Amino acid sequence: MTGHVEPSYSMLELWTPEGPVHRRVSTAPPRPATLEEIPIVDLGGAQSEDAEEMAKAASAIKTAATTYGFFYIKNHGIPENVIGEAFAHAKRFFLQSQEEKMLVHSRLDSFRNGFAPVGSGQINRSETIGWLSSAPRSRMATF
Repeated sequence: MTGHVEPSYSMLELWTPEGPVHRRVSTAPPRPATLEEIPIVDLGGAQSEDAEEMAKAASAIKTAATTYGFFYIKNHGIPENVIGEAFAHAKRFFLQSQEEKMLVHSRLDSFRNGFAPVGSGQINRSETIGWLSSAPRSRMATF
């Protein structure tokens, strides 16, 4: 029988428009998430005009977003062809040259919406800008 290993954590500071927020994160090596760990928010009831169902869905979204940072949505009512078109447009955008993508750089927008090239991000004040540019390819998201 193997001994129980207590997980270790560190504090991560994230910059937000409202100022820094802190999250406790595991220092264990990364691993793929299991299906049970990814929250699924059901919007089926929220599409009615029932205020209680809408509040329930909003609460589920807030919990998933603030606890996990991402989630799946089901029963959203968006047709599959619209989702497919959105993916196709995203792929076309990212296949453009760096010069073309830089025309919509996030620094050009007062709300910081837009393109941000790999290696240009900084999550907190103590992190070196652009750490992803030297990260192994397997740690970066790809299309």
